[in-house]
Amino acid sequence: MRICMLKQEELPKAIQLLWEVFAECTAPLYSPQGVEEFRSFIEIEHISKLYNQKQMFFWGAFENDELLGVSAVSTSGHISFLDVRPAHQNQGIENGLFQTMQQFCAQKLGNMRMNVRSAPNAVIKYQSLGFQISADEQQQNGVRYVPMEYIIQAADIKAEIKKSHIGLIGGIIVALVIMAIFVVVILSRAV
Repeated sequence: MRICMLKQEELPKAIQLLWEVFAECTAPLYSPQGVEEFRSFIEIEHISKLYNQKQMFFWGAFENDELLGVSAVSTSGHISFLDVRPAHQNQGIENGLFQTMQQFCAQKLGNMRMNVRSAPNAVIKYQSLGFQISADEQQQNGVRYVPMEYIIQAADIKAEIKKSHIGLIGGIIVALVIMAIFVVVILSRAV
């Protein structure tokens, strides 16, 4: 499985996946107003605007070229989407997507707090990722959700080593080895 940030031309495929997962897993829990609210939120014009203005960042989980899951987080650390095709759920894809967003929030956005408005049927999924319920179930425009929060700990953050640093580190190691050999040669001649 490969997780990568989505390109703009991949957004329609991502939206299709989000709609399919919503229709199968969550829509039955919502009123018609809630279903329409979700549908209008994921319209390509709206999603493209958020994407282009860098207000929301999207990732996809791929197996070969098949899109299995989509996640998105806003600049404030709010998770808008963490959806995986039902046939591929509970296989670690959600966790991989979440960890990718978590690292991005901490390292690129400087956010150490994430939140989500979890659909009632996804609360257990978010709790398994470490989220805590922060308020009772609510409803807005027909959309039912449970507010949840996650605090990113320092231990959650993976060190990011850039390729340019690898060359520098290698150079330092070579210099230290040469210095050690030089010291050994000097000391052996002194004896």
